[in-house]
Amino acid sequence: MISTWSLCLHQTQRHQGCMMLSSTIATQMRLPRPRNCSLSRRPLVGSKVDQLLAHDDDEEEVDLTGETASLHDLPTPAPDGGLSAILVVVASFLVNFTTLGIQYSFGIYQKYLPNAEFKGRATAAEVSLVGSVSFGFMYLLGVYSGRLADVYGYRRMVLAGTMIMVVGLVLAAFATELWHLMVTQGLLLGIGCSVTYFPGVAVNAQWWDRYRSLATGIAVAGAGAGGLAVANGSEALLNSVGLKWTLLITALATLILQLVAVALLKTRFPTRSRPLREALSNAIDWQLFKTRAFPPLIIGVFLNPFGYLIPYYFIPSYCQAQGLASTSGAMLLTVINITSVVGRIAVGFLADRWGNVNCYFASTMFAAISCLGIWLWTAAIPGLVVFAAVFGFCCGGLASLMPSVTAQLFGTKGLATSIGLIYSAEAVGHLAGPPLAALLIRDDSPLPSRGYAGLIAYAGAFSLVAGMCLAYVRYAVLDRTVWKKL
Repeated sequence: MISTWSLCLHQTQRHQGCMMLSSTIATQMRLPRPRNCSLSRRPLVGSKVDQLLAHDDDEEEVDLTGETASLHDLPTPAPDGGLSAILVVVASFLVNFTTLGIQYSFGIYQKYLPNAEFKGRATAAEVSLVGSVSFGFMYLLGVYSGRLADVYGYRRMVLAGTMIMVVGLVLAAFATELWHLMVTQGLLLGIGCSVTYFPGVAVNAQWWDRYRSLATGIAVAGAGAGGLAVANGSEALLNSVGLKWTLLITALATLILQLVAVALLKTRFPTRSRPLREALSNAIDWQLFKTRAFPPLIIGVFLNPFGYLIPYYFIPSYCQAQGLASTSGAMLLTVINITSVVGRIAVGFLADRWGNVNCYFASTMFAAISCLGIWLWTAAIPGLVVFAAVFGFCCGGLASLMPSVTAQLFGTKGLATSIGLIYSAEAVGHLAGPPLAALLIRDDSPLPSRGYAGLIAYAGAFSLVAGMCLAYVRYAVLDRTVWKKL
């Protein structure tokens, strides 16, 4: 049986091979398959392989020599361990450390620039556009970055993104006007982070199945670790050597860490190069929208950043409005970042036992509850620390589980394309979420949160609605059972 299966795989580019494959699959569906030749776990919905099996006798509907539908690329089971798989996690950790570490640390520049190099020449709101453009373009271009990685190779894209990031940071070091920073530290850095980040996150799913969520959680914990390290390092450097040398040192550190990641990164799936125009024209996999799970999932992903970004942006000003110590805001952000690192690993560990979709849904709902049930009703440090810990832990789960949820629902083949498309939906929230929330700040309120009550309710409401979209995926699309590992 194994030899017949192998023969069929090598004959998929011939019309005769299609007929042999159809009969072989039919035979294997009737007979029990030996344990040692089982394939990787199939995605729950929307699998290209499932579509292929369903239409193996329709030559016009299935392109057996095409890049995304070729049975020649059917993966063997993920190794779930071994040196290569572990090194891939290390590479992904480094990618998260540099890309999101730099993005999460922009608040340091936000505080520094209006009072130093651009004092009197740019307002805080104008400076914030640099960070918004960078973070927004990182996610907005995800649909193209993921597609290019699937076509041209993950390692090539990470290397290309590294070069773009370094060029952006080096040019930013010589900026004399704010618009120079918009182009370099904003646009170029954002493009480079996008090209690097999505293949760096997606690659873990090729090597891990049973422990996929834990492996991804460890990898994306690099974002929280990077946020702490880059923010503290940038603040120290800005105060000692100034903007120019801070950016140059950041560029050098980025180059070194990313080159290590490129050296360690390895993929299991072959790539089929295509002309750039053709690759970009097929960046959006419209077949995903025909599945029942994808539309509500991407709506939930679209809504989530409108809610979960708010504490990151407004906790410091909230503490100032409450008359708390000047260090309270920084302390609470540190709590959020530390518990986020813990959450990325811990929730990934739990997801391997309880299910990716279950834990992703729970993380979203508890993030909403932490805003509406804790933050809205407290103005004291102990209560705010509890909120920061719960919220950070839940946000860590959101960050670590999205790649695993996507792989589980839609398959690992072309995963960077799928993840890039999903994360592109977050771009609007990153660009518009915080400015819209700021409009809800009032002078006073009868609640303990005072003038920030509307802003906090806004954050919690968006997270709650996003959680309802995920509840629909879990209970209406996948399984109505109250508790089942999914």
